[in-house]
Amino acid sequence: MEIKHVIKNQRGVFTLVDGSQIAGLITFLKKDKDLMVIDHTEVDSQFSGQGWGRKLVHECVRYARDNNMKITPLCSFARRIFNQEPEIHDVLYPAGHK
Repeated sequence: MEIKHVIKNQRGVFTLVDGSQIAGLITFLKKDKDLMVIDHTEVDSQFSGQGWGRKLVHECVRYARDNNMKITPLCSFARRIFNQEPEIHDVLYPAGHK
């Protein structure tokens, strides 16, 4: 499994790829240079329950940290991961907000 990302204009996507098959994705909107809004997470049913959605959220967190950005998780799945993992709250916008 490999995670690839593409950002065009203000939209971005991290795609989970298994060979030539897209196994999942997480999409976001860059609101400005330091804020990304996660609006959708999806994992193909044959890959569900294996932690790939969580890995996609963590890839967004890594990207946010590397680029001095904050995240607003509008997507209910991403919001649940943030609620479960206080160690990633450093990138939440507003800071510390669940």
